[in-house]
Order: sequence, then structure tokens, then C-alpha cells
Amino acid sequence: MSRLAIMAGSGQLPVLIAAEFPDTFKVAFEGMDTDVRPDASFCFEHLGGLFERLRSEGVERVVMAGAMSRPQLDPAVFDSGMQAIAQSLIDAMTGGDDGLLRQIIAIFEEQGFRVVGAHSLLPELTA
Repeated sequence: MSRLAIMAGSGQLPVLIAAEFPDTFKVAFEGMDTDVRPDASFCFEHLGGLFERLRSEGVERVVMAGAMSRPQLDPAVFDSGMQAIAQSLIDAMTGGDDGLLRQIIAIFEEQGFRVVGAHSLLPELTA
């Protein structure tokens, strides 16, 4: 099975996934709360570096778990990876949370990662 990465937000969901899948690569984001001990922390302006690190860790699957708020972005410090995707994210922000999440998933998939739902990892949590 391919290695899983958790994009960890706040709440118990990332904690439960990490407990069930101990080999996960746990990612936190600067300025966001999380209850898991991350293996790495990134700022949103450096998403290119995130993708590179995920690949170097052997990650093929990604789950987004936990709550996150919309970050304030500083275009002056975007890495090249973020520069390439920034406009699509800005455009998606006008489409509400669902539109933004769909675009983020599409970006991860374009980078070669398979995005999985938490419900597929912990089906006992769904009614």
C-alpha cells in the first residue's frame, strides 16, 4: 500500500487517522491549529516545497482532515510552485468553500497524488 500523508487541521479526525495509520506523514500548516505532532510544517506560500517533500517521503495518497480557516497569503514570498497555482486558487476562493476545496484537490491530483476521503480510511466513523 502506498504511503499516506495527512494534511492536518484541528480536531480529532487527524488524530484518529494518525493512530490508525502510524506510518503516515503528518503535515501541519503555519498559522493553523492541529492536535497531531507533525512531521513537517509548511506555510501556504510554499506549496511547491510541500509537493517536493511529499514525493521525497514516498507519499502517494493524501487525506485532508480537520478544520482549517482561509489563510492570509503573501504573494511576495510565493515559491515557484505556489506562483504556478496561485491564480487558480484565487479564482476558486470566489466560489465558496466547496469550490476552493475542489480546486485544492485538483491541484494535489495534478501533482500526482491520489486524494482520499477520511471516510474511506475510517469507515466506522460514518453513519
